[in-house]
Amino acid sequence: MRILYHGDMGVGQHALQRAEAFARLPGFTVVQSPMPTQPPANILLSIAKSVAWRLHRPLDLAGENAALLAAARSARPDVLFCDNARNIRPATLAAIKEETGAHLVFSSPDDIVAPHNGSKWLADSYAQWDLFFTTKTFNIAELRAAGVRRVALASNMYNPAIHRPMTPAEVGA
Repeated sequence: MRILYHGDMGVGQHALQRAEAFARLPGFTVVQSPMPTQPPANILLSIAKSVAWRLHRPLDLAGENAALLAAARSARPDVLFCDNARNIRPATLAAIKEETGAHLVFSSPDDIVAPHNGSKWLADSYAQWDLFFTTKTFNIAELRAAGVRRVALASNMYNPAIHRPMTPAEVGA
């Protein structure tokens, strides 16, 4: 199975941990699709980004949707796994589904239905996801009521290589 794994692939991030865990499974090939870095912001751009976020319509200044679509066209995945990627537009998902036939999977460790954690783009795409993982039991009914077809409860993740006491040098002290 070929998975295009999209999320924050920074060191120590849960998206990177899960992508690497999938890659260790027999029969799985994982192509990482990191969220692009936001461009440096001046004061006006910072204000615009803040206002857009408060309106639950985050700006796509880094071209995340275009980059994800290009990655899907290149990787031709069986599954697109979006890890807490709240800036993906419904049109991007529709194009990926149409062009690749990939199953669309979303996962979030947050209370994703809460306004401060979601976005209009995510809410507008609820019906498009083939599978939606949440770690919150109360989100199951909320997501179903909002139009998600298949919701699954996932436990919080634990990686003994990362979730352990760390030395001052490891944490940058």
